[in-house]
Amino acid sequence: MNGRKRSSLGARSLSKHMSGVAFGAALSAVGVAGAQPHDSAAEEEPIDVLVRAPPSPVGLGAEDTSAHFTLRERDMQSAGATLAELLTQSPGVEVTRAGGSADLATVAVRGSSAAQLPVYLGGVRLNDEITGSIDLSTLPVWMLHRMQLQRGHSGLQADRLGVAGALLLVPRIARRTEGRLRLGLSSFGGRSAALSAAFGNGRAASLLALRYRRSRGDFPFSDDRGTAFDPSDDRSRHRRNADHQQFDFWNSASVRLPDGQLDVLVHGFSRRAGAAGLQLVGSRKTRSRVHRALAAASVTLPCYRGADDCRLQLDSGLLRARYGLFDPLLEAGPDARVMTAGLRFTERLRVALSPRPNTTVWLGAGFEGGQLWQQRDRRPARRSARLVLRPEVAITAAPWPQLHVDLKAALNCHTTRSGANNSECGVLQPAGQLGVRWQWRPSANVFANVGRYVRVPTLGELYGITATVRGNHTLRPERGTMLDVGIGGQWRKKRVGAFAQLVGFVRWADDLIVYRRTSLGAVSPYNAATARVMGVEAAVGGHWGRTLRVRGAITVVDPRDRSADSLRNDTLPLRSRLTAFARAALRSPHWNTLGLSFA
Repeated sequence: MNGRKRSSLGARSLSKHMSGVAFGAALSAVGVAGAQPHDSAAEEEPIDVLVRAPPSPVGLGAEDTSAHFTLRERDMQSAGATLAELLTQSPGVEVTRAGGSADLATVAVRGSSAAQLPVYLGGVRLNDEITGSIDLSTLPVWMLHRMQLQRGHSGLQADRLGVAGALLLVPRIARRTEGRLRLGLSSFGGRSAALSAAFGNGRAASLLALRYRRSRGDFPFSDDRGTAFDPSDDRSRHRRNADHQQFDFWNSASVRLPDGQLDVLVHGFSRRAGAAGLQLVGSRKTRSRVHRALAAASVTLPCYRGADDCRLQLDSGLLRARYGLFDPLLEAGPDARVMTAGLRFTERLRVALSPRPNTTVWLGAGFEGGQLWQQRDRRPARRSARLVLRPEVAITAAPWPQLHVDLKAALNCHTTRSGANNSECGVLQPAGQLGVRWQWRPSANVFANVGRYVRVPTLGELYGITATVRGNHTLRPERGTMLDVGIGGQWRKKRVGAFAQLVGFVRWADDLIVYRRTSLGAVSPYNAATARVMGVEAAVGGHWGRTLRVRGAITVVDPRDRSADSLRNDTLPLRSRLTAFARAALRSPHWNTLGLSFA
């Protein structure tokens, strides 16, 4: 608990100093094609909370029935912005972070855990098989075109029907020939430089980008020396062993085929950093390394020449990640060297049929193969593998102009292998979602979603991660039912606009996977027999032209363990019961060839 408190104080200290000192500058030089006219109408739209997409052709799904939070590229380009910071603007979101820009940061939605929210980059799911989550600090926002958080009901792009929805990160694509140079300077030794070049015409486009970033991360924080109720011994300390340096590379390409399209994404990330640990004690020599390589390709073609009512979509992805922790003084645990490597390959084939106007039927199947390799010190490496086969069907229909219906169903078959522990299709469970949206006014709508989900324990939860984070091979898959109902709307008159949204949600879970502390000081997962999570989330906001934007969000959650042997205090651990956010932002004018912004 003291470590958690130290992290919170450190985060506030960093935010306070960064807001006063950090600044960024961007210089764009337009090349052969010249600058495109600025779309002022698009920029004047408020940040999306409810998305009402226009009718889409066959092969493009419009996820209209869920509560959305969407940020565009311009909204994510403020100096010093991180993905964790941007996500705090959404209702229903709980972000856990240690404070520094390179420290571990995870996101959870509606009282779930970080392992229950799949995160996709270019269509590839990034959640690892160790903890089931993804470190948001390894996902820079400088190359993102759009970020969309779907709360509760996941859309057609997601290959998993998760309890919390899905987070979709869409990389930038080239729209014209241009070059960009971005330099950044921030407090606590922060330096960054990014260079990108884009080439495109009517048939093909490619974007190449490279970025370097470093920081000392030695921001001050208040240390109460373990005596929270005795302020006499409090003192201010500087964070130590919190430096980092990182590189990331991007290459996105799009080719227009005679009757279809091919999209390709290649991404690499590498970081070396100090592992600061809990600042009540801190670490001096512990270091960490993170490396990630991603490749994805998506092709869309007609089922046959000239077909307008049938299209094929094939998505392929390859993800390789490595993590190393080097602890010569044994400050973080009993192991001086911990190495983890993972490899995942995914393939997804879908057919989109349009039997009647405003109706699309998706038929498909997905395959996923993953391997996990772990080694601690010089002990023999542990290897585990998982195969997943999932047939699926989805229907999107608009029987009336005011009514939109989404239906998704899948059958999941999971095979897990690790040494002597093998299971041939050990988990065979159905999952599904049904969503309805009614546009009862031109600027207001009502929506409802109901679904059944299944979450299989990750390999790390089954077999352990470190000596202090133990595994439990007896874990059973988590199953549950979720329901949400909401109302929202937008209003706009000339340059002034506003939006509001109110959503109520409830989830009933069987065999909920949660962590608890053991008598030896380690933590291990277990299945809570039954659990119930319910809550309310609200968001309001407005804008005046492209200059001023204000927004606020609040979420109240009541997570309870309803097992027969639960404690008198049956609140589920590690869940925030109240989160709130408020923000007012001034934006600089848009210039086609030169931009300068301060934050």
